[in-house]
Amino acid sequence: MRASGVSTGRRRGRPAIGKGSTRVNFTIERGILREADALTRGNGKLRSELLAEGLRILLKRGAARLKCSTSEFGGKF
Repeated sequence: MRASGVSTGRRRGRPAIGKGSTRVNFTIERGILREADALTRGNGKLRSELLAEGLRILLKRGAARLKCSTSEFGGKF
């Protein structure tokens, strides 16, 4: 048994995935958030997993393609 106050060298909580995580706060339309939550419930994913996956898809497209396809996002980029 480990003595109290002795560190095992491991951090508590959720294990790091990739290079770890950072909390990000942003505003999103309620309707989009409801759709995202419904999709995550149906697929057993977390909201953060869905958002990370969507961001990865956009990043894979590359900056040049994203500039050309701003109409997909209502021209808000």
